[in-house]
Amino acid sequence: MGDIQSLEDALAVHPSCQRIQGVLFSQIRHAGGTVQVGFRCFDCDADRLLVLFAQRDFEEITRLPFATDAAGEPGTSLVRLDIAHVPGSDLVGAQPVLYSDYVPSPAAPALILEGEEARGWLETFRGLDQTAGS
Repeated sequence: MGDIQSLEDALAVHPSCQRIQGVLFSQIRHAGGTVQVGFRCFDCDADRLLVLFAQRDFEEITRLPFATDAAGEPGTSLVRLDIAHVPGSDLVGAQPVLYSDYVPSPAAPALILEGEEARGWLETFRGLDQTAGS
């Protein structure tokens, strides 16, 4: 798993994206705007997420149990899906990430979709992102 490029790094070198380096942080830009990067943690076996990701079955991924804390709010876990999208645009991306000894590692190459296919998944990806505001 250690040699797989992260979603953000894959986006930064994607032909339709560009990394803009700021003083304190960088952002990735796409023709449609700034790429929003977030994640969703799951309370399930890692293999289940990996199989669904390989099948591009994002609808079924939305049905996996989400990790929650004691108050029922989105929580953390060892199984995470990194998510990227450009609001109102035609770019989405995702990548499963697994934790081992508190260290996140990409578990599969990043999937970056553009065009009509991306527009079809935009709301699903936005809905998965636990870091996005309601």
